[in-house]
Amino acid sequence: PSNPIIIANHVEELCTIPLELDGKVTVDAILDEGSQIIGIRCDIWEKLGYPLLKDQSIVMESVNSSKDMTLGLLYLQVQVFENTSYEMLLRRPFLTLTEAQTHHYSNGNSHITIQDPNTNESITIPTTSRTHAPIQLNSGF
Repeated sequence: PSNPIIIANHVEELCTIPLELDGKVTVDAILDEGSQIIGIRCDIWEKLGYPLLKDQSIVMESVNSSKDMTLGLLYLQVQVFENTSYEMLLRRPFLTLTEAQTHHYSNGNSHITIQDPNTNESITIPTTSRTHAPIQLNSGF
């Protein structure tokens, strides 16, 4: 063809927003539109010091079909995982509650607009690229 075809990048950086949790812990929360729960790593939960509802533990299946049992549910409606490659994932329950709208730009930037369900106030937050790569596993090769 005389005109080149525009295609997507093979890989895009994960988008994060900084969150301060109860004035105690700041995390880079990854925006994840493809999961049914909000997840947080165990060490972040321990820093918060909230009680954990162990009777609300669930088994989550990952994209690669691996399954992990959560440690329990925080009052914040956040499932706690023992080991993850992230501090916190903001998933569909958060995105649905806040009527989130994400605008992705061709340069890789994104902005997310969220609405407080109690006050109906909206804010738009520019996302940032994740500051560290996920954990790499040695393949033995």
